[in-house]
Amino acid sequence: MTPGSTIAHYKITAQAWRRRHRRAVYRATDTKLDRDVVVG
Repeated sequence: MTPGSTIAHYKITAQAWRRRHRRAVYRATDTKLDRDVVVG
């Protein structure tokens, strides 16, 4: 995923960190609630 991508109603803004086994966690904006969230 890259900044600007969308998943459902989440707009990806940045990669927050990378977990073990190459699993990434992303910072996003919930477009329905208009607040920052973390998805991953």
